[in-house]
Amino acid sequence: KFSSKMEGNAALTINDAAGLVLKSKSVRLNNGFNQLTIPVNDLTPGLYLVRVQMPGFGFTKQIVVVR
Repeated sequence: KFSSKMEGNAALTINDAAGLVLKSKSVRLNNGFNQLTIPVNDLTPGLYLVRVQMPGFGFTKQIVVVR
């Protein structure tokens, strides 16, 4: 869940702790509140970085996968 001040297509990536891109996809962001569901059942337990980037807007959040 996050808020965006812009609307448009963005690139979403999931990186491991070493920075290796494990997943990537294009997502559509709305101006205001956004909620994305990201399947992580194929990731091993651990810490990951989720990055969302588009021109003029971007952020990184940490997620922890636990089994």
